[in-house]
Amino acid sequence: MENTDIISSEKLYYDEYECYNGDGFYPCLKKDKTCCTEIIISFIYNSKLNSWIQKSERCISGLDGNNGVDLLNILNKKNNLNCDYLCNIVGSKIVPKS
Repeated sequence: MENTDIISSEKLYYDEYECYNGDGFYPCLKKDKTCCTEIIISFIYNSKLNSWIQKSERCISGLDGNNGVDLLNILNKKNNLNCDYLCNIVGSKIVPKS
């Protein structure tokens, strides 16, 4: 049986000022006054780690509030998976917070 990569992309929003001049890249699921710049971020399923790993765009510093858990649930539901973790592009676990 051949391994197939599962890649899923989500539209997120971020605050450009904070990203480039502040605390880092903390995207949100919903657009608001500060998180208003749209970005599409891709994630790949890693079966060995049972996790989603960020595969595109700027490295996610973190996901505030419920954004992380909600994003993990969206990726799992959309792809009929039950991953335990969400990691950024360098492999650091961002959900659940370590």
